[in-house]
Amino acid sequence: MQLIEQFLSSLKDKLEQTKVQTRHLGTGSSDNGFECLVSEVLNECGYLEIEPTSNTISATLNFGHHFPDITLYIGDGERIRKYGIELKSTQGKNWRITGGSFFESVTDSDYEEIYVLFGMINKKTEDHYTIKYRPYWQALSTIAVTHSPRYLIDMESDASIFSSLSDYQAVRNLDKGEKAKWIKQFLREHVSNSSELWYLPDQLAPEDFASLSAEKKKMLIAEAYILFPNDLLKPRSADYKQVAAYWVDRYYTMTTNIRDRFSASGKKYLHGILVPHTIYTLSECSGEIKELLRSASLENKKFIREHWKDKDIKHFQSSDLLTEYYSVLNSIAKQYSYSELFKEIGLDFAEGVLGDPSL
Repeated sequence: MQLIEQFLSSLKDKLEQTKVQTRHLGTGSSDNGFECLVSEVLNECGYLEIEPTSNTISATLNFGHHFPDITLYIGDGERIRKYGIELKSTQGKNWRITGGSFFESVTDSDYEEIYVLFGMINKKTEDHYTIKYRPYWQALSTIAVTHSPRYLIDMESDASIFSSLSDYQAVRNLDKGEKAKWIKQFLREHVSNSSELWYLPDQLAPEDFASLSAEKKKMLIAEAYILFPNDLLKPRSADYKQVAAYWVDRYYTMTTNIRDRFSASGKKYLHGILVPHTIYTLSECSGEIKELLRSASLENKKFIREHWKDKDIKHFQSSDLLTEYYSVLNSIAKQYSYSELFKEIGLDFAEGVLGDPSL
């Protein structure tokens, strides 16, 4: 048995032996009970927040803004192997569920394999989850299209839309345009009445930002403030072009009124003080910004730091990414004369933003 299979078998046993508490039953995207349970068990086993080595097992949580949910590093004595684990759960009666977007979100391309770990519970009659796991590609039974193509996951199906791991990886690694062509061809071949697909253009249009959940919208806006703070906080001449291009490239999502997502009305009152709307939006997203920075995987931390370097965004280096972002905002506050304003409105970042004497 491979090390990854041994790990998943052991994790399955521990999860099934853990008595469920109320916090493990949440079904919202921001209070997912199964994610809470899995993270607690991983932490109890000592797998979280340790540096990957060739002789250890370590896990990084990517909840909320990354596919898959967990990045797992398994040392086999010679090298570090990287796997992904996508978490799914249900309080229903079958092992089927709608999965993620066919176009995925932020992800990495160097996983040896991605698995789905699925928990089922009837909260009225049970106090333990039942767990199944299998390679992710094997569980993808079909694709459904609403406002965006999404995989359907079936843990008991013998038929996958992919014939092998390499088949899945080949499609997964296509660029957005090639993926759009692939999905259109797939739907034409597998929908019983292909005339129903007359509405599909030669290249599927990006998903409309307006159709996203409120949480997803806020997370994308928060990430934009992390990656493009100079553009978004620039007085009187904020630049949204790079954010718009990034959303299409990274998430295959677009909006025709991107300015309104950040600074619709020019100015707005915050704690009784009239401030630029883009600063108001920054304050509104402060919790999501902190969560993204604190939970960033090693790959995402590297991506963010390299992006700041490429964009010549001034900051001081730290082992803590949130501290580095404080310095980014501190630098911008000085550049655009926002320091006093930040103090007056008590921005959630105030101590970190204004407390670094080196900038």
